[in-house]
Amino acid sequence: MELREHLKILDLSVKEERVLLALQARSNTVQDIATHAKVTRPSVYDILKKLKKRGLVTSTILHGKKSWHMVPENELIDTLYSLKKKLLGFVDGKEELTSATDGVVTVHRGEVAIKKVIFEMIRHRKHERFLCYTAFSDILDKGWLAIFSEDEIGEFNRIVKKNGIISELIAPFGWIEDHYKAMGDTWAKDYEGRASSAVCLDKKYFEHSGQIFAFKDVMYLLALKDKMIIEIRHSDIQKMILAMCTFMKERGEAVDVNKRLRELMEKDHEKEAEGAEEGDIKTDD
Repeated sequence: MELREHLKILDLSVKEERVLLALQARSNTVQDIATHAKVTRPSVYDILKKLKKRGLVTSTILHGKKSWHMVPENELIDTLYSLKKKLLGFVDGKEELTSATDGVVTVHRGEVAIKKVIFEMIRHRKHERFLCYTAFSDILDKGWLAIFSEDEIGEFNRIVKKNGIISELIAPFGWIEDHYKAMGDTWAKDYEGRASSAVCLDKKYFEHSGQIFAFKDVMYLLALKDKMIIEIRHSDIQKMILAMCTFMKERGEAVDVNKRLRELMEKDHEKEAEGAEEGDIKTDD
């Protein structure tokens, strides 16, 4: 979705929106922003000050020259999340909803609540089946990395392996390679041996950053960019989603995740060794 669509929630004026879009297009000086946004320089100054107060832009001074930028993605996510909380009137934590049957839906909001439920869902489970439907960009678009450190992600994977949880993965083609590129050997070693089976499908089925974690008795719908996890128990919604996942598994291509991770690590180490040898040769010369 284009940035323009996301900006609607901020209730910006036309000129403010143009200034943000100019920043997205890498216009950083007031003059460049004014030219790109077709807004006068005095108006640009005023707008940038307002946007800075709202936590949407930031400025830096280098060699006496001031430049403007959109805030880093993590900070922007926090700003938008805070706005949603105010507009929708919800609070961080845990909210439980019951249905007419025995189904229960629990909404976990905010970083503290999300961290708690992520680790609680696996810490005390032993040798259970664990289905993970994971989006193409679950790590790469800063969903996980906005909340968890790389060490915490590694800890999650280590607990899954330590507890003998039988992990089944549904992911897009390229998921393994992209995650290895983003996270490296440390992630690969923690993840290797975690997936008991894996099925990959075309990326067109994963054009989002949502995930599904499911055990026999409970399902979790993860939207970490929205800082929210929906927990579902004893509901037809749970049965419906699992049926859809089964449909995808039956039509996907089985992939040996562990073999592919080992290949990626070996290839990477070979490149490092070749680079070191070239460096030695140049030193000798």
